Amino acid sequence: MAARGAGATAGHTSGRFLSSGGPEPLAHLLAVFRQSLAETGYIEGRNVAIEYRWAEGKYDRMPTMAEELLRGQVAVILASPTPSGTSS
Repeated sequence: MAARGAGATAGHTSGRFLSSGGPEPLAHLLAVFRQSLAETGYIEGRNVAIEYRWAEGKYDRMPTMAEELLRGQVAVILASPTPSGTSS
C-alpha cells in the first residue's frame, strides 16, 4: 500500500483518496483532480494535504484502508470506482 502525504498540518486542509486499483491507471484523473483543486485555490503540498491509498486489486484490503482514512480530521474523502464500474 502506497501512501503520500502526512495529513493536515497547520493551515492545511486534509483530504484522503482511496482506490481499489493502483496509481498508474488513474494518473490522468488525478491530474484533472489536482488541477480542479488548484482552480479553487487548493494546492497540494501548499494548503491541502492528500493521503493516497491503493489496494492494487487486493479488494480484501479495502475495509482496513477505509478505516485508516476515516481516522483523524479530514475535510474530504474521494474514492475511485472499481475498474469494472468504469467500463460500462
